[in-house]
Amino acid sequence: MIRVLGDDASLASARTDTASVLIGNTSAFGIYKEVQKQLINRNDNIVFNLFYANTGASDVASSQFIDILPYQNNNLSPNTNYQGNLEFSNVVSSSGETFEYSKNTPTSIIGDPNDATNQLGGSTVWCSSYIGGNCPSNASHSS
Repeated sequence: MIRVLGDDASLASARTDTASVLIGNTSAFGIYKEVQKQLINRNDNIVFNLFYANTGASDVASSQFIDILPYQNNNLSPNTNYQGNLEFSNVVSSSGETFEYSKNTPTSIIGDPNDATNQLGGSTVWCSSYIGGNCPSNASHSS
């Protein structure tokens, strides 16, 4: 914001200027998830595909993101609403990714990896394997 102080007797048309600002971001990262089948039958598996790409001009050394699995009445639009139970079964890596799991309830997980709750000592415990204790004991105990 620019403020001009004092009395200026010139015409308003003489006090007009134009400027441009270009904000460049050489690093960009895109991610999205989609379900393979929109409608499933009872006892079918729900398969999600997770896509991500470095869409910028700079290399991305590493990245971290949190994918919270669907749960009843999650206040998303459209709201997730179903009958029965869903449980996580497995994940498949396509490019050498690593995965961590939590047994926290989905409503308690903050989706920002940098949030204090997701850091070492935070309220969400992340585990690279199913070892029990503060970690899931098997895939179906993962959020």
